[in-house]
Amino acid sequence: MNRDVLLSAAGLILLGLVVLLALHQWEERDRLTDAGEQPETPALILDGVAAESFSESGLLRYRLRSQQAMHFDGDSRTEVTGPLLELRDPELLWEITARRGHVEDNNRRVRLVENVHARHHREHLEVETSEVHYRPADEILWMPSSVVIRHPSGTIRAGSLEADLITGHLELRQSVESRYEPPSS
Repeated sequence: MNRDVLLSAAGLILLGLVVLLALHQWEERDRLTDAGEQPETPALILDGVAAESFSESGLLRYRLRSQQAMHFDGDSRTEVTGPLLELRDPELLWEITARRGHVEDNNRRVRLVENVHARHHREHLEVETSEVHYRPADEILWMPSSVVIRHPSGTIRAGSLEADLITGHLELRQSVESRYEPPSS
């Protein structure tokens, strides 16, 4: 009989500990949410994603394809793996690939990082950099870190690049170096 009482008491103590641990975890989650931090658990995980954004006049502004997308509700952020970003006007203008990327601020900013390669279809430019930002509302493409641009007549290196897709204005900043390679005759 004493053994049954002892086992029952141990079981109740163990059950109480489990309940306390569960309450502590729940309280910790609430504390993180109240402090503005979000648990790093995605609300959605999607494979083989293609998303499109349109201008107010209904023209396709950009298409973003990725191998995988994870959406986090807390800060309206979507992380993408293996993204391909196509910028249009309405024809294909830029095609940008990277190892990973982020869609942030309720789709107001697309940021691609790691091993970024961009190709401008009209000007036959190829750009390599480590990070690119795209703001669809004002159609600004910004590469804040060093860029290497290859074109039919040579290469250009610069500390950063900013392109206004509406006006076609391209600005290179910080230690710009250009190498001209004449065509062989």
